[in-house]
Amino acid sequence: MIRGGKGIKLSRGWTLAMASWRLGGVGMSSIDSSRWPQRLGSTRRLMTDILHSGNSKAKISAQGSEHNHHRNNYHRVARVAVIGTPNAGKSVIVNRMVESKVSAESPKRHTTRKEVLGILTENDTQLILTDTPGIVANKEKTRYESGLVRSPWEALFGVDAALVVIDAAKRLYEAEYQMLQRLQKIKDDKEGKSPPLFLALNKVDLVHPKVKLLDMSENLNDMLKFDAVHFTCATSGEGVQGLVADLLAEAKAEEWPFKSEKITNLSLEERVVEIMREKLFHRFHDELPYQIDQQIEQVIEGEDGSVLIRHILIVKTTGQKRIIEGKTGLKILALEKTMSEELENIVGCPVTLKLHVSVKTQN
Repeated sequence: MIRGGKGIKLSRGWTLAMASWRLGGVGMSSIDSSRWPQRLGSTRRLMTDILHSGNSKAKISAQGSEHNHHRNNYHRVARVAVIGTPNAGKSVIVNRMVESKVSAESPKRHTTRKEVLGILTENDTQLILTDTPGIVANKEKTRYESGLVRSPWEALFGVDAALVVIDAAKRLYEAEYQMLQRLQKIKDDKEGKSPPLFLALNKVDLVHPKVKLLDMSENLNDMLKFDAVHFTCATSGEGVQGLVADLLAEAKAEEWPFKSEKITNLSLEERVVEIMREKLFHRFHDELPYQIDQQIEQVIEGEDGSVLIRHILIVKTTGQKRIIEGKTGLKILALEKTMSEELENIVGCPVTLKLHVSVKTQN
C-alpha cells in the first residue's frame, strides 16, 4: 500500500519484489515515510525508508488493539463504492474480500449489469461493498448504460469511501482518463467533503518489472490525489488483506444494516442468476451471453436439506437454443453439473440444478 499525504506504505509481497529489482534483493516488511514526495525518490531514499520501517503486521495489530479498546461498546459500518472500467477486476476483488462469490466474474466486458452488495463483518465492524457496472468512455455511454439498472456513478452518494480499481497490466485508455477527471470534478464540487479515495492497482502479477507499479501509482496520484494506493492481485488475494484493513478503518458508529452472517444482499435465486451469467460468459462467445435472459422457475427444499432449482434460459432464436444445448445435449448437462457443484460449495448443502432452454415468443 502507498498512503498519500502521510507517506509511503507498501504491502510486504510487492515491496519485496520491487526492492529486489531495485536494491539487489534487500528484504523488508513495509515502507513508511512521513510524506508523499513529488517523486517516489532515489534508491538511496527508498533504502532509508526500508531500514527505518517497522513490521507492518505488528503495527496493524497494535493499532487494532488500541482501536478496539475505544470502540467495543457499539457497532460500526463502512459503506464503500467499488468503481472502475470494465475488466479491471472489481467483482473479483469484492468476492475475494467477502471470501465468497457474490458477483459474476468474467474476462468479457459488462458482466456486471447491476449493483451487487458484498458484506464482510469483522469483530464489531461491517464493511458493505457495492460492486458496480464498469465505467465506459463517454462515446460508449448511451448504448451501454441503457441496459443498466442505474449509472455506476450513483453508487458514490452516501458512502464512507470509494475504491477505484484499475488494471495495472494495461495502459490507460480514454475511459480511465475520463473516470479520473470526473472523480476530480466530484472532489472539487464537494470542496473537500467527498469520501476518501482508495486506489487498487490490480493484476500486479502480470506487471514486470514491478518497479513499473511505482511509476504508475505516482502518475495516477498526479492526476487525482488518492488517500491510499494498494497493489493487488485479486485472483490470488495478494494485497487484499491490507486493503480490507484500510476500508474498515473508515467505518462510522452505526448499527449493522445486515446480520453478521450475511455476505450479500442477494437472495439464493439472485445468486444463481449471477453465477449462471458468469458461466455463460465463460462458455459461449461473441454476443450470445448478452442476449440470454434468465428465470428461476422453482426452488424446492427437500426434507433432507437438499435444494432443487429449476432454471430457464430464454434465448431469441432456435439457433441459439441449439448452441447452448449442444448436438446431443451434453453442453447443457455439463453446465448443470458445474452449476450444481459450485452452488453446493456456496450454500453448504446438496444442490441439483435443472436447466431448460426456451425460445422467447415473438410479439
